[in-house]
Amino acid sequence: AGLSPLIKFADHLGIRWHVICDGDDAGLKYKKRAQSLLRERAEARHITVLSHRDIEHFLWDKGFADTYRSAAAPRGVMNAYYIAALAQQAELSDEETINRALRYHSKPGMALEIAESAELMGINAIPAELQAMFQILQSLSDETT
Repeated sequence: AGLSPLIKFADHLGIRWHVICDGDDAGLKYKKRAQSLLRERAEARHITVLSHRDIEHFLWDKGFADTYRSAAAPRGVMNAYYIAALAQQAELSDEETINRALRYHSKPGMALEIAESAELMGINAIPAELQAMFQILQSLSDETT
């Protein structure tokens, strides 16, 4: 549907919204578009811009690299031969590992993988930027119209 129609629809229905933008050029365009729809609301309560080019690299650098590495292995082939073959290969770059993980799990699937990892690692594993955003979301949901 696009960002603008979603924000306008949310505003029309009185739904509080918050946009998380990647740190790349496309994300910065989303930020500018969201800024234009703030209607005198505080930007910090409605827009978060990641310090990385995308959410995957952000999460990779914030402690979830092993989750991506695990997800980058095809399911059902983790036998002794496959593990031995992997051990002889050079380690994949973060870029290739993330791409493989997304190929095997999709973005929504990886979101679930990350959520499960975060649950196992505990609340302190959740990056501070995301914890701050979740607090903002909670406060937005508590507001009355």
